[in-house]
Amino acid sequence: MESALQQRLEQIVIAGSRADLVAAVKQARVEAWEKTRDWFLEQINEVTGLDVSIRLTRTTDTLVDLLFRWARLRAGVPEDGHQHLAVFATGGYGRGELNPHSDLDLLVLQAHDHLPDWAMACYEEFT
Repeated sequence: MESALQQRLEQIVIAGSRADLVAAVKQARVEAWEKTRDWFLEQINEVTGLDVSIRLTRTTDTLVDLLFRWARLRAGVPEDGHQHLAVFATGGYGRGELNPHSDLDLLVLQAHDHLPDWAMACYEEFT
């Protein structure tokens, strides 16, 4: 993902609203998909479908990470929160086989039976 776009998204993660973040992530995804399509067409004899899937998966990883980081910030997750709550990709996305119109299968996993209030708030912000 372009560094200018990544910086814009990072700024929204720190100070933006949910609507701002969702709009920016959607735009970033469209731009990334278009660049991937153009890259594929320019290299059509040298690039495989797996190369495209890997590129789309990496872009999506970045966007999901930004969304989850935003949710953690909004929910006030403590420093050790990563030990209690995590997001995992499953299905084709989890295997690194994401295609342009694939859905995203995500699993939000908690470490304990009882969820702290901040963990539930993070889950609600993320979903």
